[in-house]
Amino acid sequence: MKKTANSTTPTPTIEELLQRLEMLEKQNAELEAKLKKQSALEAKLKWTEEQLRLLQKNRFGFSSEKTNPDQLELFNEVENEANPDLPEPTLNLLLINGAAKFAILT
Repeated sequence: MKKTANSTTPTPTIEELLQRLEMLEKQNAELEAKLKKQSALEAKLKWTEEQLRLLQKNRFGFSSEKTNPDQLELFNEVENEANPDLPEPTLNLLLINGAAKFAILT
């Protein structure tokens, strides 16, 4: 590097500037390669997360628990078969061998 008479900082030569340019271009190419790889990995991660979300939705979502409407009628079977005209049975307390037992007497 050459020093000028009025300047305290040395002035780089053309060769030094060309070397620095070559070094910076190499660093730039390496950084661009890393950035491209990082972008590809981020896209792959996003795709994987989306696949996981879809699989969880398919496995645990509402659509996996479909109910046949006829199955709900099973819970109403007693009400459908009951005769409302019959009186309700009474619940009586009985003492059998000194132990209290409940019994339905009709």
